[in-house]
Amino acid sequence: MKTAIIGGYGKMGRWIAGSLQREGHDVVIYGRNREKLEIAARENNAVCETDLKKAVDSAGLIIVSVNIDSFEAVIRQMAPFLNDGQKVIDI
Repeated sequence: MKTAIIGGYGKMGRWIAGSLQREGHDVVIYGRNREKLEIAARENNAVCETDLKKAVDSAGLIIVSVNIDSFEAVIRQMAPFLNDGQKVIDI
């Protein structure tokens, strides 16, 4: 299953990315900081993506791992790209 982690280069996002990858998920990490994304992706054998639409496209599971101050803005940005059947969770 493709799993997108929004904000996946933070402490929790990185941990979840590694855990899911070990369980066989194809993990995509999204964030705005390319350097941090590349480090987190390399550590977790994941794909890094700076385009939100591409990150969530065809993901069966989307995990939002951003701080509370950014949460609402991220959800609003992501909403137009979501499809029926996708599961979105916040951690």
